[in-house]
Amino acid sequence: MSKKIKCADCLPPFEGGKGGMFIHISGLVRKIFPIIMVILGGCASLKFQEDISDYRNQITSLLDQLRQDQSNAEIHRDLGVIYFRTAHYDTARYFLYRAYSEDSTDAKTILYYGLSLEFDRNEKEALAVYEKFTNISGLSPYKNLIESRYVFLRRQLLREEMRQLVRKESEISGLPVSGNTLAVFPFAYTGSNPRYLPLGKGLSEMILIDLDRITDLQLVERVRIQALLDELKFARSEYVEPSQAPRAGRFLGAGQIIGGSFTVFNNKQTRVDATYWNVYDEKAPVSAGSSQLLSNFFRIEKDLVFQIAEAMGIQLTPEQREEIDQVPTKNLEAFLQYCLGLEYEDSGDFQQALQYYSNAVKLDESFSGAQEKTTLMKNLQISTGSSREVADAANALEEGFEVLPDAQTSSLVDSRLSTLGSNINSNFVPGDDKTYSAEEAENAGVGAELPLPPGPPDR
Repeated sequence: MSKKIKCADCLPPFEGGKGGMFIHISGLVRKIFPIIMVILGGCASLKFQEDISDYRNQITSLLDQLRQDQSNAEIHRDLGVIYFRTAHYDTARYFLYRAYSEDSTDAKTILYYGLSLEFDRNEKEALAVYEKFTNISGLSPYKNLIESRYVFLRRQLLREEMRQLVRKESEISGLPVSGNTLAVFPFAYTGSNPRYLPLGKGLSEMILIDLDRITDLQLVERVRIQALLDELKFARSEYVEPSQAPRAGRFLGAGQIIGGSFTVFNNKQTRVDATYWNVYDEKAPVSAGSSQLLSNFFRIEKDLVFQIAEAMGIQLTPEQREEIDQVPTKNLEAFLQYCLGLEYEDSGDFQQALQYYSNAVKLDESFSGAQEKTTLMKNLQISTGSSREVADAANALEEGFEVLPDAQTSSLVDSRLSTLGSNINSNFVPGDDKTYSAEEAENAGVGAELPLPPGPPDR
């Protein structure tokens, strides 16, 4: 665990996020803040450019205001954004930390403070900051970007978590599982026509959604299960067999598991077999199955859910049965496109996933699940770049909302982000951005000195 370092020349410890995170910036007042004192040029507004010399007048003005109001979150935020955008990351992180400490609900602060933490390789702390997207108004231009960054970063951390668990399997073999946690694994396809293979992932997703409506169990999300399967090197054609159920459940902490297989005959008939394991209570596996026309695929899934609920000892009310009977779409081809989207989403190819989700919407405009996925994939294409690229996306959003009235804002933002997103590499590597040391910053230019920022608040 990191230690707080007390030093007259250091900023106060950064304590953002869960668990606490401490950063020691040695000799900050003497060495980091000469950055502020060597700025050339000037500009009247916050234009996101590379050269810090464009901001001399604005930084001077903001620091003057800060002397009068040292707890002003907006001033700290604006200074932090300037320094982040001009690659002075230690200074940016200080101001953004101060802004976040004063106001942890401001969307722009959340975005940039999270990015600054990522740059410092504190991804878990950044995730805790991004998690506050749930409290941001849907009218904020930053909400979708923060939410998608949260989703993306969480995927990366989940994969790393599964990787570490598999490496330490011998250490967790004796750990108990939770009887209140349920995992639904993708169904294996045993047929010969690869066209239907993606249905296995869609089938497990539908079962998960339906069970979530009727139980108070803790359901393991699909992305976590996929991360485990990837780490265990399971092929897509494999599924959790009875002998593997306890092992898979232990990795996920799941005491209850559902898995199975399906096939399609002559493009007309399908057979689905499911198995329910209660590992926690060490009960014998319970099997369920159904054979119907492929066109009745959704009816098969509903029948399986009812059988599984009975095996779990759940007495369904008429209202719950009616809710489960609702289907996401009546168009099987639209659902196939949706399932292909799930495949590519889980592989990290968000652009291809977007294409298939969009296809599903075109085939059935009432397919709300596909519509939600389409929006998420658009945002994920933006949020999977480096922290600087995400900041560029934030600037595009901000400009869009400033220039046009509300009725026209959405289309402009979508267009700008779509163009921007097409050039962003989805292989995110935290900390890959360029940074400047205090010495480099001090030699970045010459000019009149700017005043030092106010000291840290009393604690």
